[in-house]
Amino acid sequence: MGGDPDLQRFNIRGTLIITSSAKFQTFPDTKLGKLTNTSPEYNPQHDEYFIDRNPMIFHLILDFYNTGDLHLPKTLCAGSIRKELEFWEIHENLLRPCCWKTLYSDDDDCEAYTMIRKVDCTVNPKPDLDTEQMNIWNRERKIRHGIWDILNKPASSIIGKIWFTLVFLSVTVSIVVFGLSTTTILRSSILHSQNTTNMDGETKLYTTTTLHNGMIWTDFATNLILFVDFFLRFYSCLKKKKFVCNILNYIDLLVCILIFHITYREMNPLNDHKKIVSGQIVFRYVYALRVLRLFRLLMHTRGMKIIKLCIKANFVEFLFFIALFHSFACIFAAVMYFAELDYANGFTDFFESVWWAVITISSVGYGDKVPESIIGHAIGILAAFSGILIVSIPIVVISTNYGSYYNCYKMIDKHRKTNLLSKKTPATNSIMFNQ
Repeated sequence: MGGDPDLQRFNIRGTLIITSSAKFQTFPDTKLGKLTNTSPEYNPQHDEYFIDRNPMIFHLILDFYNTGDLHLPKTLCAGSIRKELEFWEIHENLLRPCCWKTLYSDDDDCEAYTMIRKVDCTVNPKPDLDTEQMNIWNRERKIRHGIWDILNKPASSIIGKIWFTLVFLSVTVSIVVFGLSTTTILRSSILHSQNTTNMDGETKLYTTTTLHNGMIWTDFATNLILFVDFFLRFYSCLKKKKFVCNILNYIDLLVCILIFHITYREMNPLNDHKKIVSGQIVFRYVYALRVLRLFRLLMHTRGMKIIKLCIKANFVEFLFFIALFHSFACIFAAVMYFAELDYANGFTDFFESVWWAVITISSVGYGDKVPESIIGHAIGILAAFSGILIVSIPIVVISTNYGSYYNCYKMIDKHRKTNLLSKKTPATNSIMFNQ
């Protein structure tokens, strides 16, 4: 400047700012520390530096040179702040701790949005095909995409709601049939049944009785609907490898096949004792596995998706909780074992003490193992109070992350509704489809 050579004029997007230039040499490796009259930003006609950046950020940059402390406004997002710091060549490690939350809290939201998009969206790369084959592939992909939306996004269409209701009723009826099959209410005796004097009550129930035909056909019909649903989900899935690697899909297919077999056996009861007993073993475990079909219904809900994201995002924390829980259990078990060693009804070995410690710390308290000595009672009190503190760790983690992911889902829904209400251009449609 013509007056004081220590003063410099800055035109920051139309805002004229005059400041001292001596302080810029405190950080010579930054943008302002490198400015000279030969810099492309310098305008010799007006004797000023023109920089097309946010003037509000520039004032904070000047404060940084004055005080040496970098502070950030809470009104800007982290992405915009990082670009500004990158432009002014100021490293993030100069940021004061009081502003860390401003910079890094948005990163957590961005990670949450990315994880939600991975859960809700499936991308299938296009193969290298000729024009005719590509048209066939596109038509098939469109059909598969429509079926996938019906099965996994039932709220998106009327057909999806109808099919989800049908699957829901099938799962419910299947579990009700399972419950009724364990009682004698809807079971009838098998004629010419063998001697069952030496059989226990559960084995005798299945070897001497069978379900009524109406219940058998009901179970068959519901299982058929669920099998068709499994086949459609496999056909419409764009990522077959991911579908095959899901253990729940293996269980679902195994349950469908074995229930068909069991239905056939119920309609054709056998008299051979070995076959009957082996069949009842299959009954017990397969009928228990069919309850896992409830997860199929829960997978469509937002709450289940959020819980999966919480577990995935905090997997290390959950491992730490498990290690902490077992460490405390072993410590209290060892102390309790020696405290009750001289009592007749005490803990006979270390493993029984571990069982007592796990039940006490988890606040279940069966009461099958209880201490008798005063020291044992004191140890039990400490174990109970420790359990309250330990169990509260995953509750806090889950509740915090659940609220964060839930808010992200709400923002995504609002954004989608805004896009649907706005007038769509071809470019907008393409962007929304890719999302």
